[in-house]
Amino acid sequence: MGCLWSKSDDSAFALVTEAEANSNDAFKSKITSMSKEEFLKHSSLDFSSTVDTFGPPPDGAQSVVFVHGGGGCRAMFAWHAKQFAEAGFHCVCLDLPGHGARMDDKLSLESAISTIVEVTNQYAPPTKTGKKPIYFGGSLGGYIGMELVGRRPDLFSAAIITMCGQNVGVGAGLAARAGLVMMSWMMGWLSASTVLSGMRSAAKSNGHISGPLLLESSLRTGMFFQQGDEQIEILRQSNPTASLPSFEGPVLFINGAKDHRDSEQRWLAACRHQGSRLIDYEGADHFFSHDERYQDRFVRDCLAFAAASSPAAPAAA
Repeated sequence: MGCLWSKSDDSAFALVTEAEANSNDAFKSKITSMSKEEFLKHSSLDFSSTVDTFGPPPDGAQSVVFVHGGGGCRAMFAWHAKQFAEAGFHCVCLDLPGHGARMDDKLSLESAISTIVEVTNQYAPPTKTGKKPIYFGGSLGGYIGMELVGRRPDLFSAAIITMCGQNVGVGAGLAARAGLVMMSWMMGWLSASTVLSGMRSAAKSNGHISGPLLLESSLRTGMFFQQGDEQIEILRQSNPTASLPSFEGPVLFINGAKDHRDSEQRWLAACRHQGSRLIDYEGADHFFSHDERYQDRFVRDCLAFAAASSPAAPAAA
């Protein structure tokens, strides 16, 4: 079931090394436990930066800010950002506190929101014609996003919220609360390699996750659960029903039909903009954004929404 570990020991990090990735496919390659020092050397992530950008400059192209899920990093949506960039958007992928190159920064809902606001102001300003950026968040990044657009409704023109259909916060049901307890136990007591292996096994069971994309987005970068309790606390604090009505822009929700989604209709109803939409992919699970059966459709649906939802601001009188 995996060994117990502490956040300070020499096996608190795990990934697939470059040599291993070159000799085996994503689902057979060895996941190696290592110290933080070794991890920084072997991870494919550039730890000298906390942000990656793609596409044309933001003065003429509308920006999209991509926010990853719990345990991930800015590489999670890099492939998707590149598709948006090819369509003419300026794309910004960031690391949340406690993740990626910000792994040593304290994670909380407040620090996550502060980081996103800071990065958006610096890297994703409105265009010369007044188009504000679009928020794109998956899983933990989606729950944070629903809180953020409520607190800062002026910052984004629209939001894409994915892999977020279950209420795990205020008013959550027994099943959701029990799930968070189990997640806390797993991230707090299982070794880093065991947690990463478990996630890979879930992806393998799906049967349609691209091996190269899995390596690029998580296995080669490694994942970041050292602040797992803090990730769960953010989920417990989330209250989309209360936050979403403060946002005037349209929201696109996309979930897998096989994923937990007891609240998606309620959250859609909480949105003020009539252009808000909900799409469920039949047969898809929580991994649909990296599922070869759905990933192209996912990008098309998001691009169509982005193109239709963000008109330029009116010219000043």
